Amino acid sequence: MPSIRTTVPIAFLIPLLTCVGVLGTIALYIGYHDAKKFSDKSMEMISERITERLKKYLEAPHLINQINADAIAQGQLNLEEPNKLERHFWYQAKAFKSVNGIQFGYEATGKLRSIVRDNNNNDQLTFNVADTYTNKALIVYEADKGGNRSKELDKRKLPNFDPRNRDWYQTAVKAGKPTWTGVIEKKSTQKIQLRVSAVRPVYQQDSGKLQGVLAVDFFLTQIGEFLKKLSQGSSREIFIVEPSGKLIAASTDNRIFDDQGKQIEAINFVQEPLIKATAEYVNKKYSSFSNIHKKEQFNFPPQSTEPFLIHITPFEDKYGLKWLVVVVVPEKEFMGGFQRTRDVTIIVGLGVLAFSLLMGLVVTRWLTKPILEMNDAAKQIASSEFDLNSLTPLAKRSDEIGQLARVFQEMADIVYSREKSLKDRVQQLLSETDKAKKTALLKQMTGNVDFQELLMRSRSCREKTTFPKQNLSNLLHKVPSFQELNPVLLQKLIEIGYQQSLFTEVILYREDQLNNKFYLIISGSVELHIDKLKKPLSILSAGEFFGEQSLLETIPEVATARTLEPTTLFIIDQQGWQTLFPHPKELANS
Repeated sequence: MPSIRTTVPIAFLIPLLTCVGVLGTIALYIGYHDAKKFSDKSMEMISERITERLKKYLEAPHLINQINADAIAQGQLNLEEPNKLERHFWYQAKAFKSVNGIQFGYEATGKLRSIVRDNNNNDQLTFNVADTYTNKALIVYEADKGGNRSKELDKRKLPNFDPRNRDWYQTAVKAGKPTWTGVIEKKSTQKIQLRVSAVRPVYQQDSGKLQGVLAVDFFLTQIGEFLKKLSQGSSREIFIVEPSGKLIAASTDNRIFDDQGKQIEAINFVQEPLIKATAEYVNKKYSSFSNIHKKEQFNFPPQSTEPFLIHITPFEDKYGLKWLVVVVVPEKEFMGGFQRTRDVTIIVGLGVLAFSLLMGLVVTRWLTKPILEMNDAAKQIASSEFDLNSLTPLAKRSDEIGQLARVFQEMADIVYSREKSLKDRVQQLLSETDKAKKTALLKQMTGNVDFQELLMRSRSCREKTTFPKQNLSNLLHKVPSFQELNPVLLQKLIEIGYQQSLFTEVILYREDQLNNKFYLIISGSVELHIDKLKKPLSILSAGEFFGEQSLLETIPEVATARTLEPTTLFIIDQQGWQTLFPHPKELANS
């Protein structure tokens, strides 16, 4: 077999070379996957931020409708007082900055009362009114700082206005419950904006008749502004689409609608090539955005550009809104750091490998000498010729070699001690075997009856012989509960009782236990011990008694009773007692 002088260096260096190579590969692999995991997590976090913001934006419109519907149902808002209604809307618009309009259209008359936020000035509010007073024309009034109408804006008049003909009104009536409208273009003299409206029909509580429709407008430009801020300073693109593929918002300065205010489909968004290419790839992969019902993430390699990562998150609410949040990020945004780390890792790994090889050669030479010495010591231990002092120089070392040498010394000492102990145990075993044989012979001679059992039987026989000599009647007469019994009843009491002989440490009953027995000590002794207090109550000896209250009144014992030595007891149980006294409590009360 090869010598340790050559085996150890080879066995040390080969795994070292292998480990450095394997660990380097694993490090690169882990680094790549950590970067990939980081990119996935980052994409997930971006999507979560967007969905949380969408929830915040889109919860407010339906909350306002719920508040107003409850106020109408409870009589706090009177629909017959439209001026108070529009002032109530003004207060709500001041409180909810994210909504762009609050309105109510009357079913019976076609009237409209609404508050609208100015497109260019978020703090400027206007009242939109249409009723018989305006000759059914929609007239816009500027709202002052107190929530009152000020001047009329003539240029915003709209004749023959009936809210019942509007898409938002008809959508609510058709649904019969709170819901969202589709995307609606909002045209003004300044610009075109897209909006969605949370609508809710209002019915009379008693008749169920439709009174009108509540609506709260939300402009989609707010979502677009948030997406721009989120993608600022990076090459990522973020956009939100309907399942049909039409754009809701995007992190771009280009309009997501055409000149007529109609939504542009993402696949036709030529102003943003990355969004267009992403939509084409999704349609190719899933046939349509409508086929995506859960979170999806994948790599996207458009032609003539670097790879991108795409993360798609469905967004839904309980009012029927269904959108898809799409995040597109260049792969280099996350993987660039990994590539630099990879180059550094390779250079450092080669340097560590060279240094490790050199140190490995030195260490293996340093290890072989003491190992060979301990090998000799092991052979000496096996042949019982080991000298404990032979490893003393090595044992004085403070490193692992010194610890191993000390273990060898302790092991040798233990081996020698065990050999001596084994000899002593063999001798003891021989002695016990001889004793066991004698015991077996004794059992065979006595008919296999246990010796202690014979002693107990002998003691019981002696006690039975001497028992009549004791004046049991006098002992029972000392019991307070039995003092009124005549000699005849005392004799019957003795007849219903029985004698029992017990060994040491026998538990008669435990504390709080229903025992229902009376005990008179013929011989031996009994300890009454309160377990809860961990202290003895008393020690009773021959001629003393206990348990009469438990027998007479059927109450739990207050202490645990056990024998302190072989003891003989005279016992009266409840079954025997009731044959003599069917109503024991009468005797106890007397």
